[in-house]
Amino acid sequence: MTEIQPLRVPFHRSMRAKLMLGLLVILVMMLSAVLAVLYARGYELLLGRERELAKRNAEQLASEVNRELAVAEGLAAALSKLGENLPKDESLWMALVPQIINIDGRTDLIAGGGIWPEPYTFDSSRARRSFFWGRAPSGALQYFDDYNTLAGPGYHDEEWYVPARHQQGGRCYWSRSYRDPYSAEPMVTCTMAMHHEGQFSGVSTVDLKLSGLQQFLINRGHEFSGYAFALDRNGVLVTAPHATHDRGNQITPQPVESLAVFASTHPAYRAMSDWLLQPLPMPVPRGAEILAEKIDSATPTIDADESLRIAMQLQAPANHPAFLRQETLQTDPLLNEPVLLTHLIQANSNWQLVLVQPERLVRESVFAIMRRVATALVLTIVAVMVLAGWMLRRMLVEPIQQLAEQLNTANASEQGQHVVVASTDEIGLLAGQINQYADRIAVNAEAAETAAEQFRAVAELAHDALIQVDDHGQIVDANRAADQMFGFRSVEWRGLPFQQLMSWDPRQEIGADTTLDIGSRAASQIRQISAQRRDGTAFPAEVSVSYWRGPKFGRYNVQVSDITERLRNEEQVRLLATHDVLTGLPNRTLFRDRLARAVERSQIDASLMGLLLIDLDHFKLANDSLGHEAGDQLLRVVAQRLLGCIRRGDTLARLGGDEFGVLLPELDDPAMAAIIAGRALETLSEPVELNGQRVQMGASIGIALCPIDDDQADELLRKVDLAMYHAKAEGRNTYRFFTKELHAALIERKTLLDELTIAVHEQQFELHFQPVIQVERGNLYGFEALVRWRHPTQGLILPDRFIPIAEQSGLIVPLGHWVISQACAELAAWQKREQTQARLALNLSLAQFRDLDLTNHLAFCLTQHGLRPEQLELELTETVLMHDHDAATDIMHGLRALGIGLAVDDFGTGYSSLAYLKRFPVQKLKIDKSFVFGLSSSEDSAAICRSIIALGHTLGLLIVAEGVETALDLAFLKAFRCELAQGFHFSEAKPLNAFTKTMWPAA
Repeated sequence: MTEIQPLRVPFHRSMRAKLMLGLLVILVMMLSAVLAVLYARGYELLLGRERELAKRNAEQLASEVNRELAVAEGLAAALSKLGENLPKDESLWMALVPQIINIDGRTDLIAGGGIWPEPYTFDSSRARRSFFWGRAPSGALQYFDDYNTLAGPGYHDEEWYVPARHQQGGRCYWSRSYRDPYSAEPMVTCTMAMHHEGQFSGVSTVDLKLSGLQQFLINRGHEFSGYAFALDRNGVLVTAPHATHDRGNQITPQPVESLAVFASTHPAYRAMSDWLLQPLPMPVPRGAEILAEKIDSATPTIDADESLRIAMQLQAPANHPAFLRQETLQTDPLLNEPVLLTHLIQANSNWQLVLVQPERLVRESVFAIMRRVATALVLTIVAVMVLAGWMLRRMLVEPIQQLAEQLNTANASEQGQHVVVASTDEIGLLAGQINQYADRIAVNAEAAETAAEQFRAVAELAHDALIQVDDHGQIVDANRAADQMFGFRSVEWRGLPFQQLMSWDPRQEIGADTTLDIGSRAASQIRQISAQRRDGTAFPAEVSVSYWRGPKFGRYNVQVSDITERLRNEEQVRLLATHDVLTGLPNRTLFRDRLARAVERSQIDASLMGLLLIDLDHFKLANDSLGHEAGDQLLRVVAQRLLGCIRRGDTLARLGGDEFGVLLPELDDPAMAAIIAGRALETLSEPVELNGQRVQMGASIGIALCPIDDDQADELLRKVDLAMYHAKAEGRNTYRFFTKELHAALIERKTLLDELTIAVHEQQFELHFQPVIQVERGNLYGFEALVRWRHPTQGLILPDRFIPIAEQSGLIVPLGHWVISQACAELAAWQKREQTQARLALNLSLAQFRDLDLTNHLAFCLTQHGLRPEQLELELTETVLMHDHDAATDIMHGLRALGIGLAVDDFGTGYSSLAYLKRFPVQKLKIDKSFVFGLSSSEDSAAICRSIIALGHTLGLLIVAEGVETALDLAFLKAFRCELAQGFHFSEAKPLNAFTKTMWPAA
């Protein structure tokens, strides 16, 4: 029993560590997200709260400033009442006015005051009579009489006097800030109008020290953690900005100094100045502009813009709310940090109160809250991690560890055993599935061993060589067929390099289009390769390879077939298909192929090519009188003589019967073609000794030139054919070039094409049927449908005259559709009349075969006329099959899926390749009539027919012989075990109604 090794996983590689790390990452990400949201949202909320608090602070500060100003306003009101009600007694006024000014004892705030009557209202003899006291440096009041002397400045045009004429009763008009001309003290004046009997009689004034207000705003700004200052209506500083915690020691503006002018020379203040002094959307009261014009015209000390601001101040309602706005500056000139500006404008005085507070207060509040939240969340994460670690160990890690230990124990046991887990959760479910999987593996292993034994037994009986190759290209094993094929003994295979057998590596075949991780793969293609036996002899082989991949290694399974015999048979059939059996010359198929290539070469090289068509004169007479054997001997003599007339590189072919073709590439001039034609006539005119008789021969030769006459192979053949018939018409035993006079024949063909187009449209066709007979019993197998053209003037035209034109023009497709439909209809009617069943064979051209609607049309016709698909057979020529193998295969499989039979027509006249017979799903071979004709008297024809029939039977195909004309030919076919036959021996092609079932024995 295998020793059991303990299973332990280090904590840093354990599942618990990974899960806890993942959980920690998730929780940290959640914490980060919460803090980010808290910061973004909290900052926004707290900033809003701080803005609102700053508004309230500014309003509170404005209220406190108003209380300070109210001291001056109360004194001005008292003086106004005194001036309106006391008698005009100088001594009385001189005694009372100073006492009223000092009544509150605010020497720090009140700089002076007095009463200023209108001209001649106090004394009818004096225009100026004022009572004004100013405070000396000592704090005592001092009377000033300068305004009353004629040499003095006067007071009726002063900025603080003129607007009072329009001032509402009981309200103070605050002047612009100024420096006192006597003490240089910055101050501002509160002016209140006096009236006597409803008429303006003068003003009372109280001068307010701005130094006292300055210290008040400094103290209150410090309480708000910033600073505050005031501007008058003209943007002139009432008090100067002063920060208790000034971090920059910058120069600050002074009272009674324009903020805009100061900012123009001190850029640090420019952002604040631009924002504070920008035009405000404050509505102009009705009548303010008229009042402004009166004030402006009354004194030169007030300009038009200030007159409008004074008019708006005078007409502001007593309870009008202050105008307030806020803005954030990125850098404050005094605090050197981002600040929040709160700007409040008093409607009744037009004073601007500015409160500046650091924005960091908001961030500090947010960070304080975030620190508390983060602390709570971190503690929560720690608690969650501890609890999660404990739960993971108890509920996941320990059960999995227990399961792994039991599996380790079961793996060490030779008998194997189940694992037991008491848990009923997913771990218990996993244990149950492991047990079931282990049971299936055991069953599958036993079945695999049995299958392997069966496969080895089958491999030993296989006809093909089966060779196993490892991943290193070394042979592992081979079956008995491999021993016989390659000449090795079974003990010699192991370790033998596979490439010693053939120069091909199966590993490249499988790995050519895969990644390095190759899985098991079935054989995908078959290759033809030269293999080598142990003795060094080579042989052609077909190989395919599949790949099996196990857990530790792979195997390449190579199947090798010796195709020596098959290639020999194919070569023989190919030779029969491309060469004339009698003369050994190329036949028509090979000649046409070489002609096409010669035409292409002529076009590329711009060279002259000649084409000769030679037809023997009176050959039929010699053949009939002397016999076929003599005729065959004559044709062989002709072939040998013609070979002696042509040049090296020319092609001589027997095109059929007594017709030969000569291909003359790269001619220097047309005369060379005439010389060769004359040489051929001369040598053929010499007598031939046949069976003791001298036979005099002659020939008619047609000549066509490429590209002079045409540059298309088919057209050249037609034109050389015309030239040959022209030579016959000229008395035979001569040659003729194709000329323009022969073009008339082509015109006739064009006329025939036009008439054929009309015929297809008007369906001027009819079908004749030739019976197909079972050779063994002589009973009817079916009919082949053959189309005829019922020409309006020429009568019945056979297909060999119009079908080639239809194929070349494309008319064959609609004509073919008609033939299919009509043939199905006539067969259905004949079966109904005769009460019997028969098969129907139809010929398909290449254009019909490639028609995309062919399958649908066939299915429709069969259904329409009630025929079974098995009754219909389509005959395809080798030319059709060799055109685009892949597409042909797909189409044929589609037809076979319908149940329609397929046959190869005219077999032996084309390429006759066994490869396509194996590949295409055909059921019949039809031997061309040229091989069947004279079968009983020609050993070559008999050999060809016997070979084709044997080949077809080997491939499991039925054989149909065409052109059976004699009973002797039929007897030979019966002896060769040919199944089916047709030809004039049974019947010529006739309308289907001409046949009855009684004409043949019952099946």
